[in-house]
Amino acid sequence: MKTVSTSIRLISIASLVLGMGLSGCDGSSSSRDECYDGVRNGDESDIDCGGADCGGCYDGSDCVDGTDCLVGVCTDGICGECIGSGCVTPPTCTDGVTDGMESDVDCGGADCDGCADGSNCNHWSDCLSGECNDNICGECLGSGCVTPPTCSDGLLNGDESDIDCGGAECDGCADGSDCTDGSDCLSGECNDDICGAADCVPGPLSGEVTAWLDFWQVAFPGPGYKNEPLHILDAGYHALEFNTGSVVDHGGVITVANTGSNGTRLASISECLGDFNVPPECTHSWGSSGGIGWATDGEPGYCQLAPNTTYYLNFTFTDGLDGATTTCLPSETCVTTVQALNLD
Repeated sequence: MKTVSTSIRLISIASLVLGMGLSGCDGSSSSRDECYDGVRNGDESDIDCGGADCGGCYDGSDCVDGTDCLVGVCTDGICGECIGSGCVTPPTCTDGVTDGMESDVDCGGADCDGCADGSNCNHWSDCLSGECNDNICGECLGSGCVTPPTCSDGLLNGDESDIDCGGAECDGCADGSDCTDGSDCLSGECNDDICGAADCVPGPLSGEVTAWLDFWQVAFPGPGYKNEPLHILDAGYHALEFNTGSVVDHGGVITVANTGSNGTRLASISECLGDFNVPPECTHSWGSSGGIGWATDGEPGYCQLAPNTTYYLNFTFTDGLDGATTTCLPSETCVTTVQALNLD
């Protein structure tokens, strides 16, 4: 009886094992086997991919969410990056749109670089400058806090005299641009608030020009006190050229007659050569005492000169006061002594 009982027990175990093996061949395979059967089954999102057990699907396959896809992106139920309308892709710092945590296009937030001045911001950390004022990157300059002016922003701002030029920070402006003084201009000439040489009409007299530095051996506004002889062309004028630069001062010039020179001595300060048609305070005729006082500091009653501007101190001998004629004839020695006074 023991032998029979043992055989029966062995047969029962073998039958159980055989039964377990047969269950794998009746069409009910394991979940991993389903990932290779060429059929969409189980929780697959597409044939043999997606779901909890199978690998990710290639682009173009059906999906439920990004976990079904190899690229990790599921857009409108299809694996792959955004190509058409309705597509949503993970935000990046180079996608040309404001997304994710960005404060402006592809900048700001926790993941992207800081934004340039003028960009939108929510916090100082959104800005390269570390300044966020009224939700705009840049230093606060006043009511509403605007971006700092630059010489390339296409605006007339800061101390510019014209758009992106002039003032203390920008390059000089081209001729024809607005200006305050010669320092605003590439040419160094500002006339009637426009960059460029003065619109001078040639006078009736011919003449010659000597630089102030060459005549006095010292730059304008010097010398403090000095006399020098000045020869004048026959039937013409002689001019001393100078630039006021950044001088803030006032001074004067007079002439002293020399033997052999006839006629009334006439002088003027003008932006034009040989120009004697100037305001009264910028001219003087000598048959009496006095002279021409010049000022770059606004001294009242003086000939007012603009900074960084070229002027001419014109001299002639004339019978009248208009500079149109001269009594400095070829047979005569035409010379006068010019005296500079700048004792302040």
